[in-house]
Amino acid sequence: MRKIIETEIGSDFSKQLYSMLVGEWNDMEAFESTKFGLSIPNPMVVVEHNQVIGGAAFTRYQKPDSNDVVIWLNALYIRPESRGQGIATDLIHALHGIAKGLHALTDVADLYIKAGWNIVKEDENGTIVKQL
Repeated sequence: MRKIIETEIGSDFSKQLYSMLVGEWNDMEAFESTKFGLSIPNPMVVVEHNQVIGGAAFTRYQKPDSNDVVIWLNALYIRPESRGQGIATDLIHALHGIAKGLHALTDVADLYIKAGWNIVKEDENGTIVKQL
């Protein structure tokens, strides 16, 4: 059985997720509960048979074209052997309500657009999308 849940920073599930994310992006920031004096949502994990097969982590960063600091999706990852089953789409939908106007920088904008997000900006770094 597969489930998507919030996990506390420092929990076994968050450690499994962080290990996967660092394996994919070696410059991955450590999970934080606050940044710039503002709270950050806990990571979300996709769990199957008591093992993390993917998840999402968050950060705070400047809003595009503004000085306002907002919540960003810092990473979204699904293990390669679990891809192609709609898990990433389910996870993106589960993020609804985490933060108003959640942003993400991505190279797979279509995945987010299909989940109802809008493109904010495109440049050489990728596409910035925003959850409605």
